[in-house]
Amino acid sequence: MQAEGFKPDEFTFVSVLSACAQSGLLDLGKDMHTMLGHRSIKLCQIVLNALVDMYTICATTWFGALCLGLAGFIWIWR
Repeated sequence: MQAEGFKPDEFTFVSVLSACAQSGLLDLGKDMHTMLGHRSIKLCQIVLNALVDMYTICATTWFGALCLGLAGFIWIWR
């Protein structure tokens, strides 16, 4: 997608992070987390929830809790 000039937005990242979580692809999820910063994507509630969800499902609960703590109080509905 990047080769075609596609510019991902918040919703693209939420979809990819969800797919990473459901597939257990922690390394790819971490890459997407890094890309969020490089692309200057706004860390809105839906993106933060996707990050917490991905890290928690991929068995890195401490990092999910860290993201949650940095974001303040976020309502997560699963």
